[in-house]
Amino acid sequence: MQKTKDKGTKVIMDISKKTLLLLSLAFIVLFCIIAGVSLFLYAGQLGSLEQQQVTTEVKEVTNAISNELDDLTNPLHDWSYWDETYRFALDLNKDYISQNLDEQSLSTISVNLFVLTDTQGNIIYGTMVDPLTGHQSPLPENFNQYIPPYHPFLNHTSLLGTNTGILLLPTGPMMIASSPVLNNSREGPSHGILVLGRSLDKQTFAPISRITGNPISVHWNGDRSADNLQLSLLKQMNPGSVAIDIPRTGGIISGYTVISDVNGQKILIVTDQPRDLYENGIQLIRTYLLLFAFVIVVTLFIVLLIIDQVILKRLNYLTKRIRKIGQGQNDDMKPELTGNDEITLLEQAVLTAHNDLKKSERELTKFSTSLAIANKKLNLLSQLTRKDLTNQTFILSSYLELAKHQLNTQESAIDSLEQSFVALRFINMTIEFSKDYQDMGEKPPVWQNLKTTLLLGLSHISMGNIRHSIETGDFEIFADPLLEKVCQRLFENSALHGGHVTLVRVWHTVTPGDATIIFEDNGIGIPQEKKERIFLRGQDTSASRGSLIFVREILDITGITIRETGEPGKGARFEIVVPDGAWRMNSNA
Repeated sequence: MQKTKDKGTKVIMDISKKTLLLLSLAFIVLFCIIAGVSLFLYAGQLGSLEQQQVTTEVKEVTNAISNELDDLTNPLHDWSYWDETYRFALDLNKDYISQNLDEQSLSTISVNLFVLTDTQGNIIYGTMVDPLTGHQSPLPENFNQYIPPYHPFLNHTSLLGTNTGILLLPTGPMMIASSPVLNNSREGPSHGILVLGRSLDKQTFAPISRITGNPISVHWNGDRSADNLQLSLLKQMNPGSVAIDIPRTGGIISGYTVISDVNGQKILIVTDQPRDLYENGIQLIRTYLLLFAFVIVVTLFIVLLIIDQVILKRLNYLTKRIRKIGQGQNDDMKPELTGNDEITLLEQAVLTAHNDLKKSERELTKFSTSLAIANKKLNLLSQLTRKDLTNQTFILSSYLELAKHQLNTQESAIDSLEQSFVALRFINMTIEFSKDYQDMGEKPPVWQNLKTTLLLGLSHISMGNIRHSIETGDFEIFADPLLEKVCQRLFENSALHGGHVTLVRVWHTVTPGDATIIFEDNGIGIPQEKKERIFLRGQDTSASRGSLIFVREILDITGITIRETGEPGKGARFEIVVPDGAWRMNSNA
């Protein structure tokens, strides 16, 4: 009993474990889906926003350069539309140089390059100011190769035209602006072209960096500070295009764009910024996922607690009570669980079913007792009746035999006596039939070899000159143990009522599912109107036909059917159909 109790407790524990496992798997799958969607969708969106932000900042840098170029035109116009410069382009007086083109004057207007050319672009005067040291120096001897005469940058479509651009020098890029030299009234003719330049370096980008909050750098071919990636992008990118790079370490995202100088040389502008937007977004997603995981764990604990208290605990109680009822222990059979849920309804259904079962059991016991008594009386009655009939037929036979000897001189009396003997034989066969019918169904069906059973049935009767052919091989059927008498009755039917029968043949055929046993002779056959009547009780008074009633009853016990399909005048043919599952071929026989 202790083992049974432990087994029931184990079942409830198994349910708890399975419930915990299934809920855990469900929550894990849900968490993985939400985490995957969050990281894939939102992280992707954060990356897109980050790239948009970098692209915007790169464009702001190029706009800032354009603004610086516009700002450079202000001092340019102040100097190019000035009578002093107008006269200097003609006489190159030294007073103009000493008073206006010293280091302090150029630094005041943030100019690092001052070049004055004639109208064809030949340099008349030029000077430079180092943006790092602030020292002034003359133009390099090869400077003219960067802006040679008749260069497009020096070509103005009108007297008031202004050109701006970038000039890439060995020392680095420089923003330049050019304008014709006119008088204060901005009237010509022009005496030359003035070019002012401002270095494009960190100092220039400092105001832009203060606005964006991110460092900006410039690189070109030959720049020793440029790394391999920057040099590669410088070769691959087209002017005006934007590229974005996210280094594997450092938490920095870089934006790149390329601009062209006045000679078509490419200059790479780089802006670096921390990945604050992306990293803060990822951190927010992680915090959200951790919070969601905590909520899932708490929810799982609450759900399991509810399941244990509302379902498993009550189910365990119900299991123990059902086990007690099954073991026959005392139980008042009253519902004890409260509520209106499925477990309460299950308890009520179990108690109702148990009460109905107990009631049915009592009725069945009573009915079984009555049936056993009635069966015993019927068997006794059958035995007494058969015994009385046997005694009476024995007496009748004795008297008839004696009367035959006494009346052997009277031919008609002898004939009547012969008919009495026929009736007597019928009585004996009826008694035998009742005996067989009584034994029918008392023993369970068994598997029987058909050929062996046919030969046993044939051994009980005399067939005279009638030959037989049994072609069933190892075919077996599942039938009542009285199958042997079935075979005997079929052979008797051919021998007694087949007329000129010389051959009885038995074989079988197999179709999908069923099998058919064919029993036929070459006698006179059975008339069409009697083919079914021979199997009905009370329709034929011959003893042999009564045996066919017995044949059908025996076969019907295991679902086997029999019918007569022979052609009248050519012999009787019985087809015995064995259903699927009631026949087999025994290969080991």
